[in-house]
Amino acid sequence: MLAFLIKRFFLLAPALAGAVTLVFVVIRLAPGTPIDIILGDFKDITPKSTIEAITRDYGLDKPIAVQYLYYLRKVLQGDLGFSLLNDRPVVSVITPHLRPTLMLAAGGVGLAVLIGVPAGVAAALHRNTSVDYGVMTLAVVWLSAPSFWFSILLIYLLAYKVPVLPMFGGGPPGNLPVELYYLILPSVAIGARSAALLARMSRSATLEVLGQDYIRTARAKGLSQRLVVYRHGLRNAAMPIVTVIGLDLAYLVGGTVIIETVFARPGLGKTMIDAIFNRDYPVVQGCVMLFAAGVIFVNFLTDLAYAAIDPRMKFS
Repeated sequence: MLAFLIKRFFLLAPALAGAVTLVFVVIRLAPGTPIDIILGDFKDITPKSTIEAITRDYGLDKPIAVQYLYYLRKVLQGDLGFSLLNDRPVVSVITPHLRPTLMLAAGGVGLAVLIGVPAGVAAALHRNTSVDYGVMTLAVVWLSAPSFWFSILLIYLLAYKVPVLPMFGGGPPGNLPVELYYLILPSVAIGARSAALLARMSRSATLEVLGQDYIRTARAKGLSQRLVVYRHGLRNAAMPIVTVIGLDLAYLVGGTVIIETVFARPGLGKTMIDAIFNRDYPVVQGCVMLFAAGVIFVNFLTDLAYAAIDPRMKFS
């Protein structure tokens, strides 16, 4: 077990470093600089010496390679730097927004599992019937609909035309019932595509398992349909379903950027978008590092889930 953990760490660490390196370079290739945002309309009347001093104070006068090495050294020391706009530590800027993002990702994947897996199993058990056709048609529609368009549609129907749910925001922090109330629409918006994907995968995996010899043997022994499907069928069909859940949870961690922007939720996604527009390099890098770490951690949990589902698998 320990050897497995060490091996996974050394395999995943380069992925995290690659993500951080990529965003470090790309954001500096974008037009504009943090100085443009800091000085705003006063840049044209600001003395050149003042601009040079500000640039030097933030270390932006050095070559990109030097800035990168300095940034890596600080990260390895646990220091993500300071925000260029408000001169606060990056950790203090992004930490308050971590909880809403985790709630949104958890809500989306929870909704996807609760709806997608039972719908896919039901479609498999009622193959080539109206239930099967209805579930698969709805799944195709949800998979084809862009998340931002579906979000706007939900806002229009359930928050504007029939105002039963709040349009924007995340509710007052610390008030869990209200936060969950504000979480309903964003969770549906981000979880619909995942539910459709899980429904299709669950149907395919269940149909494959139900055609195996041991399922026919279990039925020949007189076991009930419920016992055959849920004890013998789903347990063996769980591997591809867990794979999709893991991949989809990783997608949802990053996909919160769009949903948080549409619903104006105070999460990491909206914080990163605001930082990108403001050229706040350290905040963008800190957000991307957290997103990348989240994806890597989800993949690691997926590997552990494989061994929990199938004891024949070994940590290797």
